Amino acid sequence: MATMATAGKYSAATVEYAGRVSVSYVKRSGCAVMYGIKVITSPVVNIVSRPFVYVKNKKAKALQEKQLREKALYEEQQLQEKAFQEKQLEEKAIQESILSAKSLHEAKIKLLEEKIALIEKQLATLEKNGMRVYSSVTLQENSAVNSHENMGEQQALVKQHKMLTSQKSAFLLAIVNENKALRN
Repeated sequence: MATMATAGKYSAATVEYAGRVSVSYVKRSGCAVMYGIKVITSPVVNIVSRPFVYVKNKKAKALQEKQLREKALYEEQQLQEKAFQEKQLEEKAIQESILSAKSLHEAKIKLLEEKIALIEKQLATLEKNGMRVYSSVTLQENSAVNSHENMGEQQALVKQHKMLTSQKSAFLLAIVNENKALRN
């Protein structure tokens, strides 16, 4: 900075000296000498003003680069902020999907528990009333294995208990099998 101040002082002195010389020539010789003065002072002014023009251009270029860097930094920050917001939205969507899936699974579990309770209630009712369900498949298997003598006993058992329709017996059999499967 001191170098610039010193250069500025010398430059100012040089310009002032050239100016005084020019004024004295103009006073002495008038307009006839004006061209000569211009020829003499133009190189001096160009030489003296070069450092200042250089500094001015450097300052302008540095300022422009700084503005470009600040603009790039601002744009980068905007992109990072946008990416961060998008990431937060994605995480929120994932959390909501997890919570909805969890609530869905909880609802399914609750329905299964209600179904099990209903099946147990129906089974308890069947055991309490003492009903026995014979399917046609069970009777056929037993008849193939047993002789004709046991067949009469099975028919007697069937006659003792209330006969159910095939739909009801299949339904009750399915309930019993489902209950067995759930207990295993």
